[in-house]
Amino acid sequence: MLHEKDVILREIERIVAAIARILQLKQHDDLDGALEVIQHSYTELFGPLGEFLAQADVVTVTQLITDPVQLAGLARLLRVEATVRESAGDSAAADTMKRRSLELAVEAFRRDVNGIADARHVVVQLRDGVAEESLSREHREVLRELAKDEEPASE
Repeated sequence: MLHEKDVILREIERIVAAIARILQLKQHDDLDGALEVIQHSYTELFGPLGEFLAQADVVTVTQLITDPVQLAGLARLLRVEATVRESAGDSAAADTMKRRSLELAVEAFRRDVNGIADARHVVVQLRDGVAEESLSREHREVLRELAKDEEPASE
């Protein structure tokens, strides 16, 4: 079990490091450099199918990746790419990526039965800026259940 946690932590650290590099470039208005690091990161973090996974629909991605840590990581990386695309003026692509990143986070949450990937937190982070009606009925239901869990208990 300890070895499994070490592997998960290393995976999360790799994703966080890639996102930090991207955000630093974005902060310095090097959007082309940020996009280049993003494309490299997909392959570095998710192997030869990385760039395909970044563009594939959620059903396809979840058939290829079942690990909630990887799904949550891909969701986070997509969301960062969305912010870079938005800064570059491509709001249509950014909106699509935001929706897909939230869908992937919801899928990570559904698979994260032990809470290892902290997917609930990822869903909460990625909800902003995504129109709920753009999501599938199934994903909207998961978000509603999460919202119920977040409501303070009335006394």
